[in-house]
Amino acid sequence: MDLNDDQPVTELGTALDAPLVSVCICTFRRPHVAETVLSVFEQKGVEDGTFEVLVCDDDPERSAAPLFRRLCAVAPGLRYIVSGAANVALARNQCLAQARGSLIAFIDDDQIADAHWLSTLLRAEAAHQAHIVKGFVRGVYPPTTPGWVKAADPFTRDYGPTGSRLKDGATGNVLFRRDLHTHHGLAFDPAFGTTGGEDIDFFRRATALGATMISCREAVVDEIVPPYRVERDYLADKALRIGETAGISSRRSVYGRKRALDETARALAGVSLGWIYPALRPIGNASAYRVMVKFWYSVGMLRGLMGMGVRRMA
Repeated sequence: MDLNDDQPVTELGTALDAPLVSVCICTFRRPHVAETVLSVFEQKGVEDGTFEVLVCDDDPERSAAPLFRRLCAVAPGLRYIVSGAANVALARNQCLAQARGSLIAFIDDDQIADAHWLSTLLRAEAAHQAHIVKGFVRGVYPPTTPGWVKAADPFTRDYGPTGSRLKDGATGNVLFRRDLHTHHGLAFDPAFGTTGGEDIDFFRRATALGATMISCREAVVDEIVPPYRVERDYLADKALRIGETAGISSRRSVYGRKRALDETARALAGVSLGWIYPALRPIGNASAYRVMVKFWYSVGMLRGLMGMGVRRMA
Protein backbone atom coordinates (compact mmCIF):
# COMPACT_ATOMS: atom_id res chain seq x y z
CA MET A 1 0.00 0.00 0.00
CA ASP A 2 1.59 3.26 -1.15
CA LEU A 3 0.54 6.11 1.12
CA ASN A 4 1.78 9.66 1.36
CA ASP A 5 2.66 10.94 4.82
CA ASP A 6 -0.29 13.35 4.83
CA GLN A 7 -2.88 10.67 4.13
CA PRO A 8 -4.88 9.17 7.02
CA VAL A 9 -3.72 5.60 7.58
CA THR A 10 -6.29 2.91 8.32
CA GLU A 11 -4.29 -0.16 7.30
CA LEU A 12 -0.74 -1.01 6.30
CA GLY A 13 1.03 -4.21 5.31
CA THR A 14 0.12 -7.30 3.33
CA ALA A 15 -1.74 -10.29 4.71
CA LEU A 16 -0.26 -13.79 4.47
CA ASP A 17 -2.34 -16.30 2.55
CA ALA A 18 -2.95 -18.88 5.27
CA PRO A 19 -0.99 -18.41 8.51
CA LEU A 20 -1.50 -20.92 11.29
CA VAL A 21 -1.34 -18.21 13.96
CA SER A 22 -2.30 -14.55 14.06
CA VAL A 23 -0.19 -12.86 16.73
CA CYS A 24 -2.19 -9.81 17.86
CA ILE A 25 -0.87 -6.73 19.67
CA CYS A 26 -3.12 -3.86 20.74
CA THR A 27 -1.23 -0.64 21.32
CA PHE A 28 -1.97 2.81 22.70
CA ARG A 29 0.73 5.50 22.53
CA ARG A 30 3.64 3.18 23.29
CA PRO A 31 6.45 3.62 20.75
CA HIS A 32 8.36 0.73 22.33
CA VAL A 33 5.73 -1.60 20.81
CA ALA A 34 8.41 -1.90 18.11
CA GLU A 35 10.46 -3.99 20.56
CA THR A 36 7.48 -6.28 21.10
CA VAL A 37 7.03 -6.73 17.35
CA LEU A 38 10.74 -7.40 16.85
CA SER A 39 10.73 -10.08 19.57
CA VAL A 40 7.87 -11.84 17.79
CA PHE A 41 9.64 -11.80 14.44
CA GLU A 42 12.75 -13.26 16.09
CA GLN A 43 10.89 -16.44 17.09
CA LYS A 44 12.76 -19.73 16.72
CA GLY A 45 11.37 -23.20 16.12
CA VAL A 46 8.56 -22.07 13.80
CA GLU A 47 8.62 -22.27 10.01
CA ASP A 48 8.38 -19.27 7.73
CA GLY A 49 4.78 -18.36 7.01
CA THR A 50 3.53 -19.97 10.23
CA PHE A 51 2.36 -16.68 11.71
CA GLU A 52 1.34 -13.14 10.91
CA VAL A 53 1.63 -10.18 13.27
CA LEU A 54 -1.40 -7.93 13.54
CA VAL A 55 -1.02 -4.61 15.40
CA CYS A 56 -4.15 -2.62 16.23
CA ASP A 57 -3.68 1.05 17.11
CA ASP A 58 -6.28 2.09 19.69
CA ASP A 59 -5.22 5.75 19.65
CA PRO A 60 -7.75 8.08 17.93
CA GLU A 61 -4.75 10.11 16.70
CA ARG A 62 -3.17 7.01 15.11
CA SER A 63 0.14 7.86 16.73
CA ALA A 64 1.72 4.52 15.79
CA ALA A 65 1.14 5.01 12.04
CA PRO A 66 4.53 6.60 11.21
CA LEU A 67 6.36 3.78 12.98
CA PHE A 68 4.40 1.06 11.20
CA ARG A 69 4.63 2.78 7.85
CA ARG A 70 8.34 2.02 8.09
CA LEU A 71 8.05 -1.42 9.71
CA CYS A 72 5.43 -2.81 7.34
CA ALA A 73 7.59 -1.85 4.36
CA VAL A 74 10.36 -4.22 5.49
CA ALA A 75 8.50 -6.94 7.43
CA PRO A 76 6.33 -9.35 5.37
CA GLY A 77 3.51 -10.73 7.48
CA LEU A 78 3.16 -7.56 9.57
CA ARG A 79 -0.14 -5.70 9.37
CA TYR A 80 -1.17 -2.43 11.03
CA ILE A 81 -4.85 -1.64 11.51
CA VAL A 82 -6.65 1.14 13.35
CA SER A 83 -9.35 0.94 15.99
CA GLY A 84 -8.94 4.50 17.24
CA ALA A 85 -11.65 4.00 19.83
CA ALA A 86 -9.53 4.37 22.98
CA ASN A 87 -11.33 1.20 24.07
CA VAL A 88 -9.09 -1.85 24.29
CA ALA A 89 -12.02 -4.30 24.02
CA LEU A 90 -12.98 -2.83 20.63
CA ALA A 91 -9.33 -3.00 19.53
CA ARG A 92 -9.18 -6.67 20.53
CA ASN A 93 -12.43 -7.36 18.69
CA GLN A 94 -10.98 -5.76 15.58
CA CYS A 95 -8.05 -8.16 15.86
CA LEU A 96 -10.50 -11.08 16.10
CA ALA A 97 -12.28 -9.87 12.98
CA GLN A 98 -9.09 -9.29 10.96
CA ALA A 99 -7.11 -12.35 12.07
CA ARG A 100 -6.54 -14.97 9.36
CA GLY A 101 -5.00 -17.76 11.45
CA SER A 102 -6.89 -20.69 12.92
CA LEU A 103 -5.14 -19.85 16.20
CA ILE A 104 -4.84 -16.42 17.80
CA ALA A 105 -2.09 -15.31 20.17
CA PHE A 106 -2.17 -12.08 22.14
CA ILE A 107 0.87 -10.37 23.63
CA ASP A 108 0.79 -6.94 25.27
CA ASP A 109 2.63 -3.93 23.86
CA ASP A 110 4.81 -3.70 26.99
CA GLN A 111 5.98 -7.32 26.76
CA ILE A 112 8.96 -8.97 25.08
CA ALA A 113 8.62 -12.55 23.88
CA ASP A 114 11.23 -15.21 24.58
CA ALA A 115 12.77 -16.63 21.41
CA HIS A 116 10.85 -19.92 21.79
CA TRP A 117 7.63 -18.37 23.07
CA LEU A 118 5.35 -19.20 20.14
CA SER A 119 6.70 -22.68 19.41
CA THR A 120 6.27 -23.57 23.08
CA LEU A 121 2.66 -22.39 23.14
CA LEU A 122 1.95 -24.39 19.98
CA ARG A 123 3.45 -27.57 21.43
CA ALA A 124 1.37 -27.21 24.58
CA GLU A 125 -1.81 -26.62 22.57
CA ALA A 126 -1.19 -29.75 20.50
CA ALA A 127 -0.07 -31.96 23.39
CA HIS A 128 -3.05 -31.11 25.62
CA GLN A 129 -5.64 -30.49 22.89
CA ALA A 130 -6.47 -27.28 24.71
CA HIS A 131 -8.72 -24.51 23.47
CA ILE A 132 -6.67 -21.90 25.37
CA VAL A 133 -3.03 -21.91 26.53
CA LYS A 134 -1.88 -19.29 29.06
CA GLY A 135 1.84 -18.56 29.28
CA PHE A 136 4.18 -17.34 32.01
CA VAL A 137 4.70 -13.58 32.50
CA ARG A 138 7.93 -12.42 34.14
CA GLY A 139 7.94 -8.92 35.61
CA VAL A 140 10.97 -6.74 34.84
CA TYR A 141 11.09 -3.88 37.37
CA PRO A 142 12.61 -0.39 37.19
CA PRO A 143 15.70 0.30 39.35
CA THR A 144 13.70 2.54 41.69
CA THR A 145 11.30 -0.27 42.68
CA PRO A 146 10.87 -0.54 46.48
CA GLY A 147 12.26 -3.72 48.01
CA TRP A 148 8.87 -4.87 49.26
CA VAL A 149 7.44 -4.69 45.72
CA LYS A 150 10.33 -6.74 44.35
CA ALA A 151 9.78 -9.30 47.11
CA ALA A 152 6.04 -9.49 46.36
CA ASP A 153 6.77 -9.61 42.60
CA PRO A 154 3.21 -8.59 41.59
CA PHE A 155 3.84 -8.47 37.84
CA THR A 156 5.17 -12.01 37.56
CA ARG A 157 2.23 -14.28 36.81
CA ASP A 158 2.78 -18.02 37.14
CA TYR A 159 -0.31 -20.08 36.39
CA GLY A 160 1.20 -23.35 37.60
CA PRO A 161 2.97 -26.30 35.98
CA THR A 162 2.31 -26.84 32.30
CA GLY A 163 -1.02 -28.58 31.78
CA SER A 164 -2.69 -27.16 34.91
CA ARG A 165 -6.39 -26.49 34.28
CA LEU A 166 -7.43 -22.85 34.59
CA LYS A 167 -10.68 -20.92 34.71
CA ASP A 168 -9.29 -17.38 34.58
CA GLY A 169 -6.79 -15.83 32.21
CA ALA A 170 -5.63 -12.65 30.50
CA THR A 171 -4.48 -11.59 27.05
CA GLY A 172 -0.87 -10.86 28.01
CA ASN A 173 0.73 -14.07 26.65
CA VAL A 174 -2.06 -16.38 25.53
CA LEU A 175 -2.92 -18.63 22.58
CA PHE A 176 -6.45 -19.74 21.75
CA ARG A 177 -8.52 -21.22 18.96
CA ARG A 178 -10.08 -18.65 16.70
CA ASP A 179 -13.31 -20.64 16.53
CA LEU A 180 -14.13 -19.46 20.06
CA HIS A 181 -14.99 -16.26 18.23
CA THR A 182 -16.10 -17.47 14.79
CA HIS A 183 -18.18 -20.49 15.91
CA HIS A 184 -19.17 -19.58 19.46
CA GLY A 185 -19.54 -15.82 19.10
CA LEU A 186 -17.21 -14.88 21.94
CA ALA A 187 -15.99 -11.29 21.82
CA PHE A 188 -14.50 -8.81 24.27
CA ASP A 189 -17.07 -6.71 26.12
CA PRO A 190 -16.67 -2.96 25.34
CA ALA A 191 -18.13 -2.18 28.78
CA PHE A 192 -14.70 -3.10 30.18
CA GLY A 193 -12.77 -1.37 27.41
CA THR A 194 -11.72 1.69 29.41
CA THR A 195 -11.46 0.05 32.81
CA GLY A 196 -9.55 -3.13 32.15
CA GLY A 197 -10.78 -6.64 32.85
CA GLU A 198 -12.16 -7.26 29.35
CA ASP A 199 -9.77 -10.18 28.97
CA ILE A 200 -10.61 -11.74 32.35
CA ASP A 201 -14.30 -11.53 31.44
CA PHE A 202 -13.64 -13.04 27.97
CA PHE A 203 -11.81 -16.11 29.26
CA ARG A 204 -14.25 -16.64 32.13
CA ARG A 205 -17.05 -16.84 29.57
CA ALA A 206 -14.95 -19.15 27.39
CA THR A 207 -14.33 -21.66 30.17
CA ALA A 208 -17.96 -21.41 31.27
CA LEU A 209 -18.87 -22.59 27.77
CA GLY A 210 -16.66 -25.64 28.27
CA ALA A 211 -13.40 -24.45 26.69
CA THR A 212 -10.30 -26.15 28.11
CA MET A 213 -7.75 -23.66 29.37
CA ILE A 214 -4.31 -24.77 30.52
CA SER A 215 -1.08 -23.17 31.71
CA CYS A 216 2.27 -23.34 29.93
CA ARG A 217 5.05 -22.33 32.28
CA GLU A 218 7.77 -22.63 29.60
CA ALA A 219 6.17 -20.05 27.25
CA VAL A 220 7.71 -16.87 28.69
CA VAL A 221 7.32 -13.17 28.04
CA ASP A 222 8.98 -10.34 29.97
CA GLU A 223 6.69 -7.50 31.05
CA ILE A 224 8.51 -4.17 31.29
CA VAL A 225 7.03 -2.41 34.34
CA PRO A 226 7.06 1.42 34.32
CA PRO A 227 7.83 3.26 37.59
CA TYR A 228 4.28 4.43 38.28
CA ARG A 229 3.02 0.85 38.40
CA VAL A 230 5.14 -0.06 41.41
CA GLU A 231 3.51 2.55 43.62
CA ARG A 232 1.25 1.32 46.42
CA ASP A 233 -1.82 3.28 45.32
CA TYR A 234 -1.62 1.90 41.77
CA LEU A 235 -1.33 -1.68 43.03
CA ALA A 236 -4.31 -1.26 45.37
CA ASP A 237 -6.41 0.30 42.59
CA LYS A 238 -5.47 -2.51 40.20
CA ALA A 239 -6.59 -5.15 42.71
CA LEU A 240 -9.86 -3.28 43.23
CA ARG A 241 -10.60 -3.13 39.49
CA ILE A 242 -9.79 -6.82 38.97
CA GLY A 243 -12.16 -7.66 41.80
CA GLU A 244 -14.89 -5.47 40.30
CA THR A 245 -14.56 -7.25 36.95
CA ALA A 246 -14.72 -10.66 38.60
CA GLY A 247 -17.77 -9.64 40.59
CA ILE A 248 -19.61 -8.40 37.51
CA SER A 249 -18.83 -11.66 35.68
CA SER A 250 -20.20 -13.65 38.60
CA ARG A 251 -23.28 -11.42 38.81
CA ARG A 252 -23.97 -12.24 35.17
CA SER A 253 -24.10 -15.91 36.26
CA VAL A 254 -21.14 -16.86 34.08
CA TYR A 255 -20.53 -19.80 36.40
CA GLY A 256 -24.03 -20.13 37.83
CA ARG A 257 -25.67 -19.16 41.09
CA LYS A 258 -23.60 -21.45 43.32
CA ARG A 259 -20.29 -20.00 42.10
CA ALA A 260 -21.60 -16.46 42.66
CA LEU A 261 -22.62 -17.33 46.22
CA ASP A 262 -19.23 -18.97 46.89
CA GLU A 263 -17.41 -15.91 45.59
CA THR A 264 -19.58 -13.64 47.72
CA ALA A 265 -18.61 -15.62 50.82
CA ARG A 266 -14.91 -15.44 49.93
CA ALA A 267 -15.15 -11.73 49.25
CA LEU A 268 -16.73 -11.11 52.64
CA ALA A 269 -13.92 -13.11 54.26
CA GLY A 270 -11.37 -11.02 52.36
CA VAL A 271 -12.94 -7.75 53.44
CA SER A 272 -12.73 -8.96 57.03
CA LEU A 273 -8.97 -8.49 56.64
CA GLY A 274 -9.70 -4.78 56.79
CA TRP A 275 -8.84 -4.66 60.46
CA ILE A 276 -5.36 -6.10 59.69
CA TYR A 277 -4.58 -3.99 56.61
CA PRO A 278 -4.20 -0.57 58.32
CA ALA A 279 -1.74 -2.08 60.78
CA LEU A 280 0.32 -3.68 58.02
CA ARG A 281 0.25 -0.73 55.62
CA PRO A 282 3.30 1.06 57.07
CA ILE A 283 5.37 -2.15 57.23
CA GLY A 284 5.96 -2.44 53.51
CA ASN A 285 6.78 -6.10 52.91
CA ALA A 286 5.54 -8.96 50.75
CA SER A 287 3.08 -10.19 53.39
CA ALA A 288 1.56 -6.73 53.71
CA TYR A 289 1.24 -6.57 49.92
CA ARG A 290 -0.66 -9.88 49.80
CA VAL A 291 -3.07 -8.73 52.53
CA MET A 292 -3.56 -5.42 50.73
CA VAL A 293 -4.33 -7.13 47.41
CA LYS A 294 -6.70 -9.61 49.04
CA PHE A 295 -8.54 -6.80 50.81
CA TRP A 296 -8.98 -4.52 47.79
CA TYR A 297 -9.79 -7.41 45.44
CA SER A 298 -12.51 -8.50 47.86
CA VAL A 299 -13.89 -4.97 48.11
CA GLY A 300 -13.98 -4.85 44.31
CA MET A 301 -15.64 -8.27 44.11
CA LEU A 302 -18.44 -7.11 46.42
CA ARG A 303 -18.86 -3.92 44.41
CA GLY A 304 -19.18 -5.94 41.21
CA LEU A 305 -21.59 -8.43 42.76
CA MET A 306 -23.76 -5.49 43.88
CA GLY A 307 -23.85 -4.15 40.33
CA MET A 308 -21.51 -1.22 40.71
CA GLY A 309 -19.52 -0.34 37.60
CA VAL A 310 -15.79 -0.68 37.13
CA ARG A 311 -13.86 2.59 37.23
CA ARG A 312 -11.67 3.79 34.37
CA MET A 313 -8.01 2.78 34.42
CA ALA A 314 -5.52 5.36 35.70
